[in-house]
Amino acid sequence: MTLAIRIAALAFCAYALAPALVLAQNNDEQLDGFTRTVFSQQNGAFGHISGIAQTTDGWIWLAERNHLYRFDGVAPELVDISSPDASDIGTIFSTNSGDLWLSYGSGRTIVLPAGDVHQPRAVPNKDAAKLLDFEEDKLGRIWSFSDDAVYETMGDEWHRIGKGVGLDADHFYSIRLDTDGTLWVLSNKGVFTLAKGRATFEHAEFSAPWITPHENDADNHSLRTYGNVYLSIVIAVSGKKEAPSYSGSHFRALRDTSDGFWVMSSVIGIRRASSPNPKVLFALGESLEKETSLDPSVWTKMSSSSGGIGFEDRQGNVWVQTRTGLELFRPNVATRLKLAAGDYAYAMLPDRDGSIWFGTAQSAHPYRWWHVASTITPAQGYDLDTTAAYRDVDDSVLLGTGGGLLRRFHDGKFESISPLPPGSDQGDDVIAMARDGQGKLWVSILRHPIARLESGGWLVKGGFDQLPDKGNRRAVTDARGRLWLSYPHEVFVIDGPHLTRYSRDEGMDITNVGDIIPDGITLLGGADGLAAFDGRQFHRILALDSSVLANINGMARLRDGSVWLYGQKGVLRIGAGEIERALKDPQYKIAIRIFDDRNGVPGAAQSSYPNPSLVQGTDGRLWLAGDGGLAWMDPEKLPPDQDPKVVIRSITVSGKSYRPDSVPALAPGTRDIQIDYTALGLSDATRSHFRYELIGVDKDWQDVGGRRQAFYTNLGPGSYEFRVEAINEDNTWTDAADDVRFAIDPKFYQTTWFFALCAAIVAALMWMGYLYRLRQVTQGLMRRLEERHAERDRIARELHDTYLQTIHGLVLKMHAVSRELPDGNPKKRILSALELARVALAEGRGRVYALRAGPMNDMDLAVAFRAIAQEFESDALPDFSVASTGTSKAVDPLVIDELYASGREAIVNAFNHASATTVCVDLRYDKSGVCVEITDDGKGINLQVVQDRGVLGHWGLRGMYERMERIGGMCKIEGNTATGTKVTLIVPRRQAYTRH
Repeated sequence: MTLAIRIAALAFCAYALAPALVLAQNNDEQLDGFTRTVFSQQNGAFGHISGIAQTTDGWIWLAERNHLYRFDGVAPELVDISSPDASDIGTIFSTNSGDLWLSYGSGRTIVLPAGDVHQPRAVPNKDAAKLLDFEEDKLGRIWSFSDDAVYETMGDEWHRIGKGVGLDADHFYSIRLDTDGTLWVLSNKGVFTLAKGRATFEHAEFSAPWITPHENDADNHSLRTYGNVYLSIVIAVSGKKEAPSYSGSHFRALRDTSDGFWVMSSVIGIRRASSPNPKVLFALGESLEKETSLDPSVWTKMSSSSGGIGFEDRQGNVWVQTRTGLELFRPNVATRLKLAAGDYAYAMLPDRDGSIWFGTAQSAHPYRWWHVASTITPAQGYDLDTTAAYRDVDDSVLLGTGGGLLRRFHDGKFESISPLPPGSDQGDDVIAMARDGQGKLWVSILRHPIARLESGGWLVKGGFDQLPDKGNRRAVTDARGRLWLSYPHEVFVIDGPHLTRYSRDEGMDITNVGDIIPDGITLLGGADGLAAFDGRQFHRILALDSSVLANINGMARLRDGSVWLYGQKGVLRIGAGEIERALKDPQYKIAIRIFDDRNGVPGAAQSSYPNPSLVQGTDGRLWLAGDGGLAWMDPEKLPPDQDPKVVIRSITVSGKSYRPDSVPALAPGTRDIQIDYTALGLSDATRSHFRYELIGVDKDWQDVGGRRQAFYTNLGPGSYEFRVEAINEDNTWTDAADDVRFAIDPKFYQTTWFFALCAAIVAALMWMGYLYRLRQVTQGLMRRLEERHAERDRIARELHDTYLQTIHGLVLKMHAVSRELPDGNPKKRILSALELARVALAEGRGRVYALRAGPMNDMDLAVAFRAIAQEFESDALPDFSVASTGTSKAVDPLVIDELYASGREAIVNAFNHASATTVCVDLRYDKSGVCVEITDDGKGINLQVVQDRGVLGHWGLRGMYERMERIGGMCKIEGNTATGTKVTLIVPRRQAYTRH
């Protein structure tokens, strides 16, 4: 056997034997470094779990006999894979691509593809053998085994590995792929290996006499490890085989990514052991008879018996199956110190070598000053309450005590120093100490003003009368030698002989400042938040959740620029650059990562005494003093920040759930929906914090904390988009939101067609109402118009029967008189007067006719034009004709009135002024409207008169234009001396014809 095979075989055996060997070496670790969560059947699942896996999307998958669940760390969800004969699930396995492989007792293998687990596919196996485990090599091939064969995938089906490739065995226990890509197979004929890139297996023989190839032996205790290997171990004691005291107790083991072994027993419980060098494990194999760590007192009891399958997820959490449920062990960030019960009010002081000293104000132990290195050791001879600690310039330690005493500790010895100011020893405690830039010691005593130690004794307030009369909470000296003193509502800075006060006027609105970082950007943390100093003003720092920054009592700025705080909600980490960004943008909310009791932090920051609750040791570790005791954490060994992956699980309507990728159009009348969602990828699922919005319904994001369901009622028809986001571990909202779109079909009375129909009906009703109203208005106008015309007829009759008859009689008499007169000037003057009288009579008749004019149809308009000639003496008139063409339509009476008046004006002008021999009127009706053309062959018309719309003092032409414009028509006049004059009156159809 080659050396390489021997080394590989030794490593394989060491891996399998490690749990027991580690116990023999007493390298076991208690599980205090883990937070334990128990999930039972009360959580909705977790009966007898046969397999655990995690897919790349973050889901934890649990096989429970005939059911498959996916688990987000809060609530399990039953997955219906809709596959025939899908019962008796044996093993589940997640590939690097995210596919989930399941083996069944029937011999079936089913793959749930990543991203679409509801579309399973089968992997055929001609042997129909029950597969016991899976492994995936670096080429993406899947390996598995049954009791009597080893298989690999070729294409989409299983291929049985024959004996022709060196695998000469007929019973198999386990397979495993190591980090080099070598496949290890444990069988009844020993261990076989298949190196990466090789086509044949090699047999690795073991010469150790205490390893037997068979699984059980009547004379031996079987110590079996399930996870990657099965091994049977024969324990030799004094040359004979002998079982340990816990006979019949089977062990299972899991190796985690931190190189630790989890040893699980169905009877004793669970324990984690550190893993030493594999070669050492192998060399110590024969020392198992000295095993003492099977004492159940050093094991952690499970929630029920049968500690079984162990599994480590991608976040480093370990899941362990029990008979009645599932247990989760999450590694803590902080490591707690085991101290005496009743200890509190810790004063911490780092030492030069990375260790730390701490004192207590109350303790069940007689000593109150302790050193923490590899062990916790009290300083002998000191039994006073330690209320404050300060490392002096000579590397000694000044200890403030209850009762106002001050002690110096150096080289393991205690000595008293100068008595404190008079009156300060009446039961009041020292709460702060610091030296200023001149090296003077300042001491603050509860309920007393601060004092400075001078060569001649204590100087109350250091000579600064502006300082308050009560004691301050914190005293810190910066790199420039300035002394910062915090009081409940103000901060003072002493720089040599100068004293500066900062209060609310300078933005210092933080009350009860618990700690100060003076150098760099000065930070103050207190009861109600955090503030940063820009050199002139303090600015409050904002967070997404303001309560996170409450009761800050300890702060430190690390070399990487991050700021660490300890307050009411736990330990807070603020990344480098966040404070600077907040100073530039007052509305910016900083990113904060929170560590609390779920990470091993000892509760909220201590608040009983004003001692800092967080200090950084010289080795970089952070030491924490909380209500639950002392702890430390290494900021350089934190788990990486994890952004949760938000997933919408389902939409439920009327009791029926739909997957978000297959939501149909919801039925008409749907009003209430429920949307379930979750977040994956967080180490602690209980930290999930969500907000969501339904676009079109919510005006803004709805912050719902850890709730994983959204409910909406009274929804109407339409399309909707639901979006949900989660807070990451920096306490800021992630950019990767999940969304789902769905639509609710409308009922008929909610459709666009229905609303269009209603709108049409309303429009029709409104139109009918309009027409009815128009008819009423028209009838009213017609009545008033008829009354107007009746009155005009009356006036015309009276004028005709009285005034005009009188004028006509006068004309006749004067004409008779003129015939009797001789020719001459008197006769000429009388004839001239008669001519004027005839003109006045003609104009009077025209006006009487105008008064008598009433509503006419098209024939009336033509007849009316013809009747105009009758008003003149026939021997003085040119040839006159009126023609009417087109289909007769009902013309608006008002239009007829205005057309007649304008046409009459044009005809009369042609008779009186054109000197024409022919005057023609052409009246046309067509689709475009009504048109009246009056033409003559007279002397034409002056174009300037047309442009000016008449001659000064005469209003005939201007009246024609105004009349036509009033009814929406047009008047056009053309003429010259060669062709005469043409007047065109046009009224468009919309204005000309009545609408009934």
